[in-house]
Amino acid sequence: MKHLIVLDDNTKAGASLLEIARNVAKLHKSVEITQQSDAIEDAILGQMIEEGRQSGLANKEKVLAKLGLK
Repeated sequence: MKHLIVLDDNTKAGASLLEIARNVAKLHKSVEITQQSDAIEDAILGQMIEEGRQSGLANKEKVLAKLGLK
């Protein structure tokens, strides 16, 4: 399972956590830092569509509704 964490790097706590995450990302391929939330949403949508396509159960309406885009 993948998780998404949204940080406000304008705060002290957010900036500190972001620095820690960057250091962990340098050591482990399983941690990835992305700056744009649109890129993450697009990746999640693409993954869901691809998984559905592989199972034969892809439904654009269900995927968009699950992501809150419809």
